[in-house]
Amino acid sequence: MRGEAFLHGAAADISAQLPLLKLSAIVASLPNVPELAALQREANHVLSTFSEALHLPTLEALSPPTIERWPIYFFLASAMVCLAGSAVYHLFGTANARWAGLLGTLDFIGITALIVGSFVPILFYGFYEHRFLRTLYIALICALGGVLFVLALTPLFHLQRYRELRTMLFTGLGLSGVVPITHMLVYYDFNQLSRFVLVGTLLTGGAYLCGTAFYLSRFPEVLAPGRFDFALSSHNIWHVMVVLAASLHFSFVLELWQERSVAAGPLTNATLATAMAHRA
Repeated sequence: MRGEAFLHGAAADISAQLPLLKLSAIVASLPNVPELAALQREANHVLSTFSEALHLPTLEALSPPTIERWPIYFFLASAMVCLAGSAVYHLFGTANARWAGLLGTLDFIGITALIVGSFVPILFYGFYEHRFLRTLYIALICALGGVLFVLALTPLFHLQRYRELRTMLFTGLGLSGVVPITHMLVYYDFNQLSRFVLVGTLLTGGAYLCGTAFYLSRFPEVLAPGRFDFALSSHNIWHVMVVLAASLHFSFVLELWQERSVAAGPLTNATLATAMAHRA
């Protein structure tokens, strides 16, 4: 349902495919004379009854939310950059020493992009009505990502002896989100939607951290060297967890976008009640 709503919102003109449901809007555009006004009321009544009987969506229900969708596109783009960069590096970089450094840089840049891109929709929709806070935190996470971007361009960053340090830096970039999420909880007095942001972030972040733990510990190949060279190594598991976490995060930000689209204002108890009633 969330994905359908998102696609409906991105469609150019969905109402053009629903001529029956547009009848009321066409009548409303005619001159405001008593006879036509009466006809409009009758048409509205008939269409409403017909739609309810067949469980058809109304034009109002199909209307795209006015809330911005670019943060979701930003996250999707960052995920594609990360996964594409990783695929190219592991396919070509590990087989060609001349390209290993360049493609390894692309891999690290993709990881940085995914971490930053994951936070953008959370911060944008979480602090939606507070332009200063959302701009501040998005700028800060982008600045921290920029530092890692520059480090990824240096040959020293690619050395094997800094493997654990690289991983901790990427993990630290992700954990920096603790500050804005905590601020969000306090700012909105732990209301329902801010708690939803916390739970969603913990789930996706937990999946990323689980994959990172496998990567750092080199489990299970550390127990049986050579047995997991082709499948089920820690590196394989790490990549599976990244894809799983990105998928969970996409579902989470779609839900957050939908809730914000309904509430469309400060996260008060009244707007949250309206949002939850709309979902029900």
